[in-house]
Amino acid sequence: MRNTISKEVKDEVKKLLPHLREEVKKEFMHWDKYKDSDGFYSDEEVFEILPHACIGN
Repeated sequence: MRNTISKEVKDEVKKLLPHLREEVKKEFMHWDKYKDSDGFYSDEEVFEILPHACIGN
């Protein structure tokens, strides 16, 4: 499966990521499940996973 995300979509997602990361971090810390890692802050890892989030089972 070829997973390409347009530059326009990547640009919009990159604008949202800082706020989303902070909100997710707060939620995970509340659950006592958060452990800081490079993967959490990697835009490339987000774009690698993002297309799979849209595929149904």
